[in-house]
Amino acid sequence: MSFCTFSKESNTSGKTIIDNLFITNYLIDAPENAVKVYLYGLYLCQNLNAVDDVDSFAVNLNLTTSEVIDYFKFWDDFGILSIVSTTPFAVKYYPLNETGLKYRKFKPEKYADFTKAMQLVLSNRMISVSEFNEYFNLLESTSIKPEALIMIAKYCVDVKGDDIGVKYILATAKNFIADGITTPILVEKKLSDYNATTKEIYTLFNLMKINKKPEADEQNLYKKWTVDYGYGLEILEFIIKNQKVKNFKKLDGIIEDLYSNKHFSEESISYHLKHKSELIDLTISIAKQLGERVEIFEPYVNNYVAVWTSKGYDADALNYIANRNFKKRKRTFEEMNETINTLYRLGLVTLTSITEYITQNAESEKFISLLLEKMGEHRNPNEWDKENLSTWRSWNFTNELILEAGKRSAGKPNPIAYINSILSNWKSKNIYTLEDVERESKEFSSNYANNVANNNKLTTEQLVNKVNAKYLEFKTKEESRLSLLSEKLSKFPEFKTVENEIGKTTFDLAKAEYDGNLSLQIKLKNDLEVLNRKKSNILDKIGINEENLKQRYVCKECQDTGYVNGVRCSCFYEYLEEFTAENLSKQ
Repeated sequence: MSFCTFSKESNTSGKTIIDNLFITNYLIDAPENAVKVYLYGLYLCQNLNAVDDVDSFAVNLNLTTSEVIDYFKFWDDFGILSIVSTTPFAVKYYPLNETGLKYRKFKPEKYADFTKAMQLVLSNRMISVSEFNEYFNLLESTSIKPEALIMIAKYCVDVKGDDIGVKYILATAKNFIADGITTPILVEKKLSDYNATTKEIYTLFNLMKINKKPEADEQNLYKKWTVDYGYGLEILEFIIKNQKVKNFKKLDGIIEDLYSNKHFSEESISYHLKHKSELIDLTISIAKQLGERVEIFEPYVNNYVAVWTSKGYDADALNYIANRNFKKRKRTFEEMNETINTLYRLGLVTLTSITEYITQNAESEKFISLLLEKMGEHRNPNEWDKENLSTWRSWNFTNELILEAGKRSAGKPNPIAYINSILSNWKSKNIYTLEDVERESKEFSSNYANNVANNNKLTTEQLVNKVNAKYLEFKTKEESRLSLLSEKLSKFPEFKTVENEIGKTTFDLAKAEYDGNLSLQIKLKNDLEVLNRKKSNILDKIGINEENLKQRYVCKECQDTGYVNGVRCSCFYEYLEEFTAENLSKQ
């Protein structure tokens, strides 16, 4: 049989119930282990065979037996259970109700002197039983002496008047207790210190137009500013006048900021506060540019704007960056911080350097788009493209030469790699103009053709013209094929319409990606999918395979140009050998 049982009024079945009154009236203020003991005992009342004695009970809660018994006595004082036997130890739980005890039971004679003294302090009103129990609980649960609590109550009456409430007295007492001030001597010394600074606090109150007596919290703040932080009364007056401070809370925030940044003189403080005011104004401006709603600016000033200005960014540069970020839908301080970190790594701090970089970047993207078109690539520029372009330009190649290399790389499995090979080859031969490229090609062809001609009695011009004529024949045939297809498609105006729509949508998508308009990108990509399906359906209806609309080449390596990576393609030499053999057979 368990040593914890319900009284007959408390019997329930199937579950352990914790009454809400226990939570609201007892749990919040009770010691943690006292709550554990009460709840575990409550559980045992429903599980009679779980624990048979108080020793096992204590082991399960990792407490000593004497501790468990003390905690049961704690609850016995409240009257929500009773110790019905000490040998063997047993307790009985009672149901909770609104009329039950909320406070521990105290022997009247223990605090007789205290109750008389406290009533004299609060002579303007009668102290209720519940209020006295609040004081008794504090005395029982802390080390504060009754005489010390009486002195604290007198201080509270001096500050707030005779109608002071119990909550204010208890809150003040707990502040004293937190500082280890629990005896009459210590309280007297604390109050003496308060009195010594009261006149100075009144001076600050007058500046703030505050008409009341200093309270404990304000006394503590003044001590922190003057003793802990070392600010004199004159400096505090200077700050109040400079910042038009109206209360101690605002003043404390300013002083915390000054102390953390180690500003102590009037000159240093004046400069910091002026700069801080400018930073707040700048933060407000940036928030407007970004379209971000900010209610408390201090964290944004400290975490972002102050850091940016320390890196050298001025108001014009920051507002410009914020405006661009807004257009690119990067509309938070955090996203702007990422942008600034990127710019800073590139050494871009001033407005001039930033705008020049952005202009050059836009021109580079435009050029890369043209280059991709020459390469036959249907995609948007990326960072890898920009890095390659930067490298090619560092090799002193003009846009004209880069585009020529791009045209020659069209159709290759990896066009960028082909461009790198072409440009590297030209760089090694000191070729930097289109005239140099043409001259090098003619010299190479002439040398090769001359070698073949000398061996086979054929002229250079004859050999080269025959090969070029063959390439021209391929090109003519392909153009004729595509022309016939175009003529056939012209009879279907809906095809031309959808082609125009695809072209326009593709352009709009590229613009949306450049502007960073994510929602528009998603819409345009969906539109493109619909248009491409529509195009495929039209072609199926006409009976044309979409692959047939693409350019065909006899030689996919050089795309029937005779060049790969800026040099003659292998097919050129094959045709050259073919014509040589043909002419030899005729001799």
